[in-house]
Amino acid sequence: MRRVKRIAARFVAPLAAAFGMAITSSNPASAHVVYFQEYVWANADSSRCLQSYSETSHGAYGGGYFKGEARSLYDPDLNPFDCILPWERQAGDLAEYARVMKWYEEGEAWLICTEPPEDMYYNNDSVYALRIFARAPAETICGPGHYGMFNYAWMRDSGEWQGGAYLWSGSHLLPDTSSLAGGTSEELPPPPDGISPEDTAVRGEVMLAGPDGKPIKGANGKPLTKPLAVDAPTASTDGGPSTATTVDDDRTVTTDEDGNVTETVVVDMVRPYHN
Repeated sequence: MRRVKRIAARFVAPLAAAFGMAITSSNPASAHVVYFQEYVWANADSSRCLQSYSETSHGAYGGGYFKGEARSLYDPDLNPFDCILPWERQAGDLAEYARVMKWYEEGEAWLICTEPPEDMYYNNDSVYALRIFARAPAETICGPGHYGMFNYAWMRDSGEWQGGAYLWSGSHLLPDTSSLAGGTSEELPPPPDGISPEDTAVRGEVMLAGPDGKPIKGANGKPLTKPLAVDAPTASTDGGPSTATTVDDDRTVTTDEDGNVTETVVVDMVRPYHN
């Protein structure tokens, strides 16, 4: 498995200072939506870049809503801090994946609660952004508690896949019907230790959560684990169209008032792991 690295701080920090969108987040202390968006790749002159977006919210029924995006952007005048305009890519040039995490309070650890059934999701149309999202049932996926999501975004540039750094959404208490009750004062757990690939290399693998939010154990009585990092896309890198997602999933393509096209995939991430 090839590990991917986050974009260097020398690129992210100046962008954040320049126009305040390289790293942004909601306020987890009061919001019903927590999210981060961050640049995870740029080419040598920063004329082309990839932005990842990761979100966790309460959803329509309080059980959770999880959304990730891969956004292709470019800079027409080669201003090093101005890679902000949507850049449409052909079918198969964007890839997305996500993992929903659950806080195991007793063991003070983040567990992998669930993930999509496909190994990777690719855009089937010419778009600037590929979005995947899932809604959880009112009773949540892995029991009540704090949830968050890791988003994995890739873009194919000059025949090579770029990006892949996993982006943490922040944590949200679920189920959450507090929008009707004036909010919640629950203390937030710390972010995952493996919040960067470097940490993952030290931490190793992450335990899997069952429907009750507790670690699943194998036949040997030890918790089942998976690496936090995800393999890079395996679709064609020869310059031709990549293989489209194989499942008959629920997809829509929308165009905003500025003509920017986004493809959205509804992903089934409501099935937890089982013993």
